[in-house]
Amino acid sequence: MKRLFFLTSVLAILSLSCNKSHNTGSAYYIKATLDGVSKNFSGNVSATSVHEAGGNAVSVNGLFSSANGEGFNLSIVSHAANVYITPGIYADTMSLYTIALTYVPYATATSYSSGNLTSDSAAHHGITIVNHLNVTISEMTNSDITGSFSGDIFLGGDASADKKMVTSGTFYAKFQ
Repeated sequence: MKRLFFLTSVLAILSLSCNKSHNTGSAYYIKATLDGVSKNFSGNVSATSVHEAGGNAVSVNGLFSSANGEGFNLSIVSHAANVYITPGIYADTMSLYTIALTYVPYATATSYSSGNLTSDSAAHHGITIVNHLNVTISEMTNSDITGSFSGDIFLGGDASADKKMVTSGTFYAKFQ
C-alpha cells in the first residue's frame, strides 16, 4: 500500500512540476478559495486512476500558474484491492482510505498539505485540527471526475506549522 501511495504521490508531483504548457481553452478545472483568495485554473488539469493488487488510487492535479508551478494535487487511496474509489464523501478521519491535498505555491516552495497522515499525527500530539480535510466525489465515469473539497492545509503537512484554509474547492478533470 505504501508503494501505491508513493507511486501516486510521485506521479502527482511530477505532473505539477513538469507540465509547463498552458491550455486555457480546457473545460476542466480546479477552483478553490485559499485563505480568502480565489484560485481558478482551467488548464493543465488532469486525473489519474491506478488499480493494483495492493489497492486503488485516484489523483486530480492542476497547475494554477505554469509560469511558476503553483498548483494543487488531490489524492484518494484505498487500502484493499477490492475497495474501489467511487462517488461519495471521503474524510481524513477515515481509516479505510488515505486522502491528501497538497498545495504548492511555486515550484521551489515548501508545500502545504493535509490528509490522514497530518490528522493522525495531530491527534497523536494533542493538536486540534479545526477544519479537517473532506473530499466529495460527485461523479466519476471512465472519462472524467467531478467533486469538491475543503479543509485546513499545513506547511510541510505539520499541523503545528503555518496553516492555510481551503474552502469552496471544486474540480472537474479528465482521466489520462
